[in-house]
Amino acid sequence: MKKIFCILFLFSAIASSIFADKNRFYENGKVIDTMYVDSEDGLKVRDYPSLKSNRLCGLIHRLPVKVVAIGKEETIDGITAPWVEILIPCYEWKSDKAEYGWAFGGYLSSKQPDFVPPKNAAELQQYLSSVEYWDEYENNKTNYYVFSFNLLNGSFWHGGEGSGIGEGGNWKTLSKNKVYFHTSYVMEYEEDSSWELVFKFEKDGSFNYSSGKSINYCYPRFSKKNWSLYSVTSKGNYITYYAGIKDWSPYNVRSIEEIIMEAISWGISADGTSYEKNYHKYWNPIMAEHQKKADAMK
Repeated sequence: MKKIFCILFLFSAIASSIFADKNRFYENGKVIDTMYVDSEDGLKVRDYPSLKSNRLCGLIHRLPVKVVAIGKEETIDGITAPWVEILIPCYEWKSDKAEYGWAFGGYLSSKQPDFVPPKNAAELQQYLSSVEYWDEYENNKTNYYVFSFNLLNGSFWHGGEGSGIGEGGNWKTLSKNKVYFHTSYVMEYEEDSSWELVFKFEKDGSFNYSSGKSINYCYPRFSKKNWSLYSVTSKGNYITYYAGIKDWSPYNVRSIEEIIMEAISWGISADGTSYEKNYHKYWNPIMAEHQKKADAMK
């Protein structure tokens, strides 16, 4: 009798553990809309819920993703979790048409992981080159410059957006927060100079540094054609545009409602805003259709 009880208890414990893990993808009986990549090595997005399927793109650590459907469970790296169908970030789309893919849910979290500043020069190098562009604002004013770090060849570019003024050269990290820059040209003119900058990191993953005359604040930018999305808050909501949404230059001839609806179609969370109903009205039918297909795969 004791043996039977132990077996039943063990089965119950295992079942509860599996259910609890899958349950973390739901809130109030509904699939959680936005989850975050919880893997410092990033997360691969595939065209089918299987490690044998094709890789579509990669997602960086802490990146918010729009969840579309919950798929079959699998154990990978000792972690049992469902595959999750997501909306691929719009800057990865080949056209204006939405694209979807599958990511292993064991490396997704309902809460954005805390930002951990680089601990050494190698981690700082990887961090700075993980985003295509960094937008830089002097003393938090709306006029800004663009910082671009390239890990593959150790190059950088820094200049005014659309101003025709800029400089470039090589860079390397010296410590966990210090970067060495060597300028080899200023636009078409050769110039040989070098300097060092000490970065101070914020809780949201942005950074700032002092140039002596001003404090420069840098925020990551993810580009899609001529449009850009900014992640400048600890909540990871891209809807927070630094200069104010009504002043965002690519859209200054469009209404705020048009901008918001396009942002919703990109999977940007509207949680806690007056556009939350619009968000669910747009996404609920799409999610229902994708979940039906996901259930058929199980």
